[in-house]
Amino acid sequence: MKEKNLIISIVINICISIIEIVVGLLIGSMAIISDAVHNFFDVGAMVMSLFGERASAKKIDAKHSYGYKRSEVLVALLNSTFLLVSIFIIGYKSIERLMNPQDISGGWMLVMAVVAFAGNMVATKLLHDHAEESMNVKSAFLHSLQDALFSAGVILTSLLVLCFNWQWADAVVSLVLSILLAKEAVMLILQTVHVLMEGVPTNVDVNVLKKDLLSLKGIRNVNDLHVWSTGSKNIILSTHIVADFQNDADYVVKLKSIKNLLYTKYKITHSTIQMVPVSAQKELEDICKHCS
Repeated sequence: MKEKNLIISIVINICISIIEIVVGLLIGSMAIISDAVHNFFDVGAMVMSLFGERASAKKIDAKHSYGYKRSEVLVALLNSTFLLVSIFIIGYKSIERLMNPQDISGGWMLVMAVVAFAGNMVATKLLHDHAEESMNVKSAFLHSLQDALFSAGVILTSLLVLCFNWQWADAVVSLVLSILLAKEAVMLILQTVHVLMEGVPTNVDVNVLKKDLLSLKGIRNVNDLHVWSTGSKNIILSTHIVADFQNDADYVVKLKSIKNLLYTKYKITHSTIQMVPVSAQKELEDICKHCS
């Protein structure tokens, strides 16, 4: 379903971009041309997102033991970076137009803006349904949302031009929207870099997690606790635990209680746990730094 929505959104943006470029050049509207440029960026972003979704679904192989989940993060980083670059370009062009205003046709601008806004809203809604499932889709959603907002801005601009002949509104609206959307792009860039740096997922507090593990019956110590993710949803954990257990059956009970806590509270399904009995610490001192 995600792929189908991405493909539909790509087609919508291609059509809008072609129409806007033609109309924008004919009437000399910076706002419409700005919107067309963003739509072209959206096409590239959504194509990359489509590639990212397909790549992240590939299975684990001998050279990629974690699979290809990180591809969605890489695509999200690229998309967000391109989005930020496009925002700066449009912002710069808007300042130039503000300093050297040109007469534009508010009527044609309004018609084009309404058409573009309708198409962008359809694409944005399609992507919004899956935006929280993947950073990759979220980056494409932000691109589409950006265009929807720019189209709304162009509608406002055209009304101001028609009613008050405020020619400068064309550049001002583009500049304001660029500033607002730059924040979203930067936030997503920081989020993707955090994942690539194997930072702790935002929904996990390592200190609280350690306390939760120590609260389980028979758990004496928790060391070398690492939590990271390969994508939007795949949280991974590894840790060394010293526990009080006497036999295999007791070991299984302790392990199940740990796994159950990790899944029910933190949604961690992939965990590697090195659990040693308190009684074996002395014997393992020479090979385990946490047992010494």
